Amino acid sequence: VVARRAEKVKIPYIHGVEDKLLVMKKYLKENKLNKEKVIFAGNDLNDKAVMEYIGIPVAPADASFEIIEIAKIVTSKKGGAGVIRELFDILTK
Repeated sequence: VVARRAEKVKIPYIHGVEDKLLVMKKYLKENKLNKEKVIFAGNDLNDKAVMEYIGIPVAPADASFEIIEIAKIVTSKKGGAGVIRELFDILTK
């Protein structure tokens, strides 16, 4: 679902990795990005390390409690129900 949506809206994506933090660090380095300016949306404990590492962690309304505690932005939408659209609207206001 993630891959199809990303392809449809023509945005790059990384999907299906085991060590998200390792992949994130590599991606940031390769693209010379400041981790403090990066947004990462996660909903479960396998996202925790990245969310603690990057600057702007985002969680959907139905994320696990531990993830909601870390998030700087918590959407009103549940995962798969318009989280990215809501985040886009927040960021462009």
